[in-house]
Amino acid sequence: MHPHDKVQKSPVGVMRRGRLVGVMVSSEDYEEMRQFYANRLQRTVRDVGNSASEQGLTEEKLADLLANDS
Repeated sequence: MHPHDKVQKSPVGVMRRGRLVGVMVSSEDYEEMRQFYANRLQRTVRDVGNSASEQGLTEEKLADLLANDS
């Protein structure tokens, strides 16, 4: 069986000098992982924004903080 055929069933490790340096996954698995991490990032950004707002941080205050930081 060709390695590219095997990746359709399960991830295939890519070894270099006896060390795992990469993993091939199916395009479907890759898309699911990409979507999972994109959703997690969106939730984190939303949660951080909500927390900052609850603590009184406004866009104006943030702009001032960023301007004074440089």
